[in-house]
This record gives sequence, C-alpha cells and structure tokens, in this order.
Amino acid sequence: MIQLIVPENGGRATVEPGDTIGSERRQGAMDVLGRLATDLTGELQLAIRDTRAMMRQATRSAAEAERLVTASTPRVEEALDQLAQSLERTDRMLADVGPRVAPLSDSLMAILADTRRTLRQVNDLAQTADALAGENRAAISETIQHLPNSSVLLEHFADQVSRRPTRLLTGVEPPSLDTNRKRP
Repeated sequence: MIQLIVPENGGRATVEPGDTIGSERRQGAMDVLGRLATDLTGELQLAIRDTRAMMRQATRSAAEAERLVTASTPRVEEALDQLAQSLERTDRMLADVGPRVAPLSDSLMAILADTRRTLRQVNDLAQTADALAGENRAAISETIQHLPNSSVLLEHFADQVSRRPTRLLTGVEPPSLDTNRKRP
C-alpha cells in the first residue's frame, strides 16, 4: 500500500517527472533477523580468522619453547649436578665446622667479657690519673719548673766527673743557677 501525505507547511502540490518521493518501509522480523545473521556471520568469520592466526602463532611459540627446553636440558642438568656436588661439600664442611663453632663462640664470649673488664679498669685508671693530676697539679707544675735546673746540674756533674773521675769522691762544686743565664 502506498500513501502520499502532503506536508502542511505548504509543500508542492504536484509531483514532477524525475522527483524522488521519500518512503519508509517497515521491516519485518525476518528482515531484521536476516540482517543480524549476516552481521554475525561476518563477525564470526573475522573471529575465526583471528583465532586461526593466534593458533598458528601459539604453535610456533610452543615449538620454539620445546626446542629451547630440549637444547637447554643438558646444561640445566649439568648445573643441577654441580649444585648438588657443591651442596654435598658444604654439608661436609658444616659437619666438620659444626662441633668447633660452640667452643669458638664460648671463647669469643669470654674474650668479650675480659675486654669489657679491661675497659672498665682502664676507665677507672684514667679517672684516678685525672684525679691525681688535678690534686697534684701544683706539685707537677713545680717539678716541671725545676727540670731545667736539674738538667743543668746533671750536665755540670757529668762534665766534672768525666774530666776528673776522682771528683766522685771529693765532690763537685755546683754551678751558680742564674735563671737568666743560658745553659752551656
């Protein structure tokens, strides 16, 4: 059935030769299902093509992986054998060293304890020396001031005795200790 409807806004009243009449055709359920089936068929064909490409790539990858595993198996086995030998040697060494570790640990602990005691004693000695130095500071300063005079006297005594050894018996006259005088 064809029905022509003239627009109300004043469209042309007559149809001229060559004019196109717009039409809407209502689609039936079968047309919609047919179009959906055609679309799904195209999508399924693309999915199957992609799946085949992926399967070819997966087959190539699996073959390459198998080739690598086959090629590396002897090396892996050799490395595992060497590791097993190393572990056996390590076990033997640990079995040999094991009984020695406990006495060594005891000895180290004893040395540490002795070291701590020694450090405490050195610390106490340093504190005592510091206290003695503080208490005897004046006497130490006086002794330090007399050291140059003692040096002059000892040099003079040694000089006199070396010239005449008999002066050990007769005595040596001390020099005058003039603090402004330079030592000979």
